[in-house]
Order: sequence, then structure tokens, then C-alpha cells
Amino acid sequence: MIFIGEATNQPVEVLERLNPMRALRCEAVGTSCGHGTFRGGFGIDRSFEATGDMVLTIHGDRAEVTPFGLAGGLNGGPNMLVLNPGTAGEQELGMHSVGVEIKKGDRVLYRSNGGGGFGAPFERAPEAVARDVSDGYIDPTLAREVYGVALLERSSTYEVDEDGTRELRRAGPAAHEVGYGPEQLHPVGRNVTLETTRAPT
Repeated sequence: MIFIGEATNQPVEVLERLNPMRALRCEAVGTSCGHGTFRGGFGIDRSFEATGDMVLTIHGDRAEVTPFGLAGGLNGGPNMLVLNPGTAGEQELGMHSVGVEIKKGDRVLYRSNGGGGFGAPFERAPEAVARDVSDGYIDPTLAREVYGVALLERSSTYEVDEDGTRELRRAGPAAHEVGYGPEQLHPVGRNVTLETTRAPT
């Protein structure tokens, strides 16, 4: 199992020892999180290059219907599996591929889905948004457009532009499309709030 089966996390060194492969990346994908007051977790890029021939099979989900957001949070990003991305032979394999022949030198891009967000993105603490931008997970444009946070660049970090953020948030958020895909409002999840999920006392 070279991907993240049942949320396990196999070290790339073990995978390279047991399979004809060389890891290209094992890192968080910032754009995969579902945006919200509490953003979803990031998916992981576990792309690799084949150092020998192999046969690949994957059974998964969350490629089209992505992890749903709740209480105004947006859906997370999708699972994706692509053979030889960025080349003339690029092939989208999807999450239901059986017996795919991988040849030595082929590259496989695999990114796991990100978690859905909870609560409206415009209500996320501006300092948390600035931290995510400083850490390279999201960019300043997304911070403005999705979170309503204006930032000031300070050397290699960002800090909140208080006046700019106030103005952005006073103008209100842009409407988000309702649907089951990434960065959309889940039609059922958007109505689920913390109050509706609490057990009666």
C-alpha cells in the first residue's frame, strides 16, 4: 500500500525499500483544506517516480464528492491520482483504477483529500489566516477573497492589516456555490451547526 490506506502513514523510506519507486514529495497540500472559521486539515502529496515496472490498483472515493463542510464551512479538496502529469501522456486515473501498468520512469501524482471546514470563512481569526499565509499554505489573494483578511508583508512573514480587514469584512463575503465539490457549500452540511450536533441534556 503506497498511499494513505485507512489513514496510516507509511514512511517513504519503507515504501522505497519495498517497491520500485522514488518519492518525489511527501508534503501538505495547502490548497486542499476546506475553508472555514476552523479550516479543514490538509491533504498530503505523496507523488513518486517508478524506478521499475509495476502494476497499480486503487480503490478510493472523495474525487468528485469531496469531504463536506459544516455550518457555512466549505468542502475540502479532492483525492486525485494522475499518471505522468504535465506531459503529453498525462492520464487522470481517478479513484477506481485496476491493473494500471506503470513503466520505469513514469511519474505518479497522488494527492489525498483535505478536510471540510467548520463555520463561515469570514469568521476565522485574522491572525490564524496570517499564520497560514506565512507558513505557505494559502496565498494573500485567497486570504482576501475567501477569508476577508488583508495582510501586510513583513520580510518572510505576514501580519494582519487591521483597517483593510475591517473594510473587507464590512463589505461581506462573496456568495459560494452550493454543491458537493471542492470549495463549495455542501447543501446539507451548510445547515448543520454546533447546536444541532449537541446531544440533548
